[in-house]
Amino acid sequence: MLASDKLVTYMWILLAVYAAVILFFVIRGARKNTSIKDYAVGNIGFPSWVVGLSLAASMTSAATFIINPGFIALYGISGVISFAIVLPIADFVNCIYKRLCKTRKCRKSYNHGTMDW
Repeated sequence: MLASDKLVTYMWILLAVYAAVILFFVIRGARKNTSIKDYAVGNIGFPSWVVGLSLAASMTSAATFIINPGFIALYGISGVISFAIVLPIADFVNCIYKRLCKTRKCRKSYNHGTMDW
């Protein structure tokens, strides 16, 4: 079954609006970056809800639904324990630690990422 011309037109409009919104945020973010530190860690200017949404998006990516079932099939119950119990607890503790560290005076000693910018 093929899509109707009306549905195709609506889809192109939706894609154009989506591209415009993404472009708006890209340009807005690019104007705020004045140094490599701003680009790398956001100069610690991200609200916690933005970090949370970013974490949720990266954790529920397509790779999650493709790779993790293979790990579970390969490793069995140990895969289930690691992905269903240990990983969510570790992520939760990590988010709390990052939030506490952002609000306390440990900003200078806190490593914001895996890369040393």
